[in-house]
Order: sequence, then C-alpha cells, then structure tokens
Amino acid sequence: MSELQKLKKEIQSTLDQEKSNIFDGHQDEDNLRGWIEALEYCVREIELLEGNKGITYEELGQKCTDVLNSLAERDAKEGK
Repeated sequence: MSELQKLKKEIQSTLDQEKSNIFDGHQDEDNLRGWIEALEYCVREIELLEGNKGITYEELGQKCTDVLNSLAERDAKEGK
C-alpha cells in the first residue's frame, strides 16, 4: 500500500468516526460538520492526486494542513 493510500485510509477512518459522532451526540453538531467537510475535502484531493490531475503530494499535504489548522483555530476562538 502506498503512502498516499495509507493517508487516505487514515483520513477516511477519522471521517467515518466523526460522522458517527453526529448521531451519538458527542460534540457540537456545527463543529463536527466543519471537521467532516475538511476531511471530505482531503479525501477528494487525494482522489485527484491518485488520478494524477495536477496536484503533487506536497501540495495535497499543505492544503489539508491549512484546512485542518483553520478549523482548529476557529475551535480555539470558540473555546471548543
């Protein structure tokens, strides 16, 4: 399994867990929806990379990091 496939599997696992939390009531729904959106974005970008549609592995990593950092900063400001 390639590093990219491993990354996608880990992100998908986290995404599935976050989706299940919405229904279990573990966290604020808006917060969870933001994380789900970010993780889905990362999965889509990986799929683009797998299809060799012009994004490099490094660019993907930076984009995903930027999205996740943005969510973390928002959560910190909101005290979550």
